[in-house]
Amino acid sequence: MFSALSENSAYFEDKVPLFVALGPVTKISHTEDALFKWAGAFYDLLADTADLLGIHELLGANWFTSGVSSLFCKNIPEFCLLISELFITHQPDLDDADRFAVYMGHEPNGASVKAILHYAQNMKEDRF
Repeated sequence: MFSALSENSAYFEDKVPLFVALGPVTKISHTEDALFKWAGAFYDLLADTADLLGIHELLGANWFTSGVSSLFCKNIPEFCLLISELFITHQPDLDDADRFAVYMGHEPNGASVKAILHYAQNMKEDRF
């Protein structure tokens, strides 16, 4: 509705007497997640590299199982550590080993580069 009103406001003037919408309740820049902070810091580099190489998915089944991930983690262990922090806390009493095994049974399931870049852009811009 936001884009429709901004692109063709004359059409909606007599059809929508009042438009009330809720905005975001938080800013993603307040996250403590190290991966998102890293992606926000290197947003331009990540976006340009993904575009240049034609990468549209990260950690997908084909990419992960081809052995590239192990080579990638050997060369950039900090990145793999950031990925692992999405699944593992530093407080073992909070982790449920049985549930973790179930979650890992569904891995690798991949992530859209566009979605990751969207979060990174929000981190970088630090605005609504």
